[in-house]
Amino acid sequence: MSGIFFPLKSVLDLIILLNPKFKKFSYNIRMRKNKLKTSILIVDDDLDIRKLLTYLCENLCDHIFEAESGEDAIKIIREENIQLVLSDIKMKEVSGVDLLKQIKEVDPLIPVILISGYADVKVSRLAMRCGAYDIIDKPFIEETVIKRVNDALVSLKKEKMESELVTVLCEIFSYKTNLDYVALNDNQRFECLSAVSTILMFKKDKIKHLLTIA
Repeated sequence: MSGIFFPLKSVLDLIILLNPKFKKFSYNIRMRKNKLKTSILIVDDDLDIRKLLTYLCENLCDHIFEAESGEDAIKIIREENIQLVLSDIKMKEVSGVDLLKQIKEVDPLIPVILISGYADVKVSRLAMRCGAYDIIDKPFIEETVIKRVNDALVSLKKEKMESELVTVLCEIFSYKTNLDYVALNDNQRFECLSAVSTILMFKKDKIKHLLTIA
């Protein structure tokens, strides 16, 4: 994706320069950058696998919920603030793909990583078409699970930070938009950021010296 890049520190300094009342907001963004609360839901009808996945993910988030069935998983998602779901594909009552579809009906923005116990290309393709964030094949390497889950959480945190920055910049410059930034696809996000960047360029006489600060 091409376009104008503004380092986070520069943008936050810009916010304070143009409107001092946003100093508290800018400070909160800095403090929250690495402290966004995250909760993971692990779904598997095999207790041993569920506990292993919990062990692997416990240092990646603030809280882990466990469910042994699709029904329990949906109940937890409705009651708790879940940021990521890690689920087996092959389960007795409800398959991981069916659970994925139900999750997307409840909250389409929750990333779902599915673990496949068999090399079925068709099932994996179906899962991706239904909105799976990623597929991990069994037998899995522990480091692979940790990396995939961490990558998903980092991406989610980045999206939330971008969303908050876009919101406050639009407010500062009176740029009206009703778009939910996190729900946008890549092209829509680029259009939104391009619009904000264009507005920033009109303010270049005030921020030129800030753009070199990283």
